[in-house]
Amino acid sequence: MLKRPITILAAIAIPLVVISGINATAASADPAPSNSKLPEGIWVAPDVDLSKPTVHSDGPNSLAACGPYDGAGLPTGWRTYQWTDCSYIGSTASATKGYAWNSPNWSAAEGCGQGMGYRSGSPYWIGLGCGKSGRGTADWGNVIGVPKFQSIGITPPSITPITWS
Repeated sequence: MLKRPITILAAIAIPLVVISGINATAASADPAPSNSKLPEGIWVAPDVDLSKPTVHSDGPNSLAACGPYDGAGLPTGWRTYQWTDCSYIGSTASATKGYAWNSPNWSAAEGCGQGMGYRSGSPYWIGLGCGKSGRGTADWGNVIGVPKFQSIGITPPSITPITWS
């Protein structure tokens, strides 16, 4: 009778030890830069990885410097995506983040999109339109954060393929 509980415990404990070891090694091998390198007055969102490149809101490629990214609009509910290779920093209190999305011509499915911004350091969602494409600009301010996009399909039962930046 004792063999089964021990086997189950080993099946859970061994992967946890291995995963913990990997995380500890990665964290000690590549420390993130300190916040002292950031401009004064910048709020850092909790999901930012400061070891990744940062795109400045006043930079020449600020609208699409990272990405574009692929996603899908499902007719069952909103699905959230985010930048995976860099973060975005608002260079002024009035900084904004532009978003654009589209569904490819080969797909008959349509969807809706939303982009995330910040108001007084609090995240909010702005509508980017419905159909085959959309765009918009969200307030960002003095925040370093990870841009996020939400999509939903509006032609059930089809899944809407989407590219966004």
